[in-house]
Amino acid sequence: MQTHAIRHRIPARHARPAGTGLRRSHVGRPTLISVVYGCYAAFLSHDSGGSGTRALVTGVVAGAALLVLWLAVARLLPAGVLREVRSAVCGALAGSAFGVLADLSGATLGKSVVLGLVVAAAVAVATNYRLYGRVP
Repeated sequence: MQTHAIRHRIPARHARPAGTGLRRSHVGRPTLISVVYGCYAAFLSHDSGGSGTRALVTGVVAGAALLVLWLAVARLLPAGVLREVRSAVCGALAGSAFGVLADLSGATLGKSVVLGLVVAAAVAVATNYRLYGRVP
């Protein structure tokens, strides 16, 4: 394959310098999960008595906020950061997202906070375990 590219003077696409930005493969999964999150937030908002427009706005804002925060964490948190810090940030993001959904479902504020903290702790432990397995 490389001989063919050299013989026909086809530029190698993989020879580009490595950038510091997010790759396309790192944006697809968060975007899909944020769309599903926004749809579910819109469903919960509409189910709890909100109008259709209010539910749509709630879903779009919730999905966009999750996507922006997720990509900001992925972009701004360098790979050299301690895995405990990375785990805590991922847990905080997941716990707050779950707490918002619990609040939209009609749960009391205390219950939403407790559920968010439980999910944050579980995600932090799972992320730390996953990152611990990757580091030599």
